[in-house]
Amino acid sequence: MYKNFYNLRRNPFEITPDPAFLFSTTRHNEALASLHYGVTAHRGFVVLTGEVGTGKTLILRSLLGLLQRRDVAFALIFNPSLSPLEFMRYLANDFGLAAGGKAKDELVHVLNEFLLRRHEKGLTTLLVVDEAHLLSRRSWKRSGF
Repeated sequence: MYKNFYNLRRNPFEITPDPAFLFSTTRHNEALASLHYGVTAHRGFVVLTGEVGTGKTLILRSLLGLLQRRDVAFALIFNPSLSPLEFMRYLANDFGLAAGGKAKDELVHVLNEFLLRRHEKGLTTLLVVDEAHLLSRRSWKRSGF
């Protein structure tokens, strides 16, 4: 209804935030720049926090769009309420690795080989966990990471 009324070409209200609709405030730009620097300068863990509805997921998706142009492989976990085995299978699948039916030790091996190959080539690999506060400490320790 509002799409026709306002003569919009795309729907601005989807379930998944669309980076095309990012309204860049100074704070959003700072957050995006900090995340981009953290990844491209290989700074290890980078954390983005903020209140609900402030655009964290939208900024993450904007970052991933920028990084795709730089040959950065990434896995995006958007629902971390997974068992350790499900988490690892999802991670492997997101990296494009065959994970179906593999046991945990096999997944660790496949992921390790993938990460080593990318590192040897000087390529960046990124794990993004949206809603990371939902990760179970027990599950994370049991995953093998």
